[in-house]
Amino acid sequence: MTRAERSERFAPELASVRAGRHFVRDTLEAWDLAELADDAQLCVSEIVTNAVTHAGTQVTVTVRSEDDLVVEVHDGVATLSVPEPDVPVAATATSGRGLQIVSVVSADWGVECSADGKVIWFRLPLPDTTARHHDADVLSLAERRSTPSAPPAATQRASGYEQARTAG
Repeated sequence: MTRAERSERFAPELASVRAGRHFVRDTLEAWDLAELADDAQLCVSEIVTNAVTHAGTQVTVTVRSEDDLVVEVHDGVATLSVPEPDVPVAATATSGRGLQIVSVVSADWGVECSADGKVIWFRLPLPDTTARHHDADVLSLAERRSTPSAPPAATQRASGYEQARTAG
């Protein structure tokens, strides 16, 4: 059940990465969820950067407070390019770590593709549900990725790297 939801659109430019972070921080502070702001801003920064860099379309960031905090980044390109999760990124590389960071920081993440683009989402436990998610925190990344949520109608939904690769 959604308790609160806010969305904002951003231009396809690098300045939108900072604006998206501020939107998420301001939203969480308004909802008295400031303790989630650092992790949420880090994840949204990585995803908006990918969307602006690779999709080059307007980006909509949606923040929802449900049983968990859910943040979605929607762009206008329905194709998906997901890097291999086990391929090491060179220490001097300036890119290639974004979704790896999201997978480590978030409780779950995934991709929904539809005719009007794709949504990359991530989930963070709300403070009052932290105990419920404690067991999920000790699961390996592979175990967490193998249990995606049910997809909404007319979209392909993928959770984590393995399923995201099949959605594109």
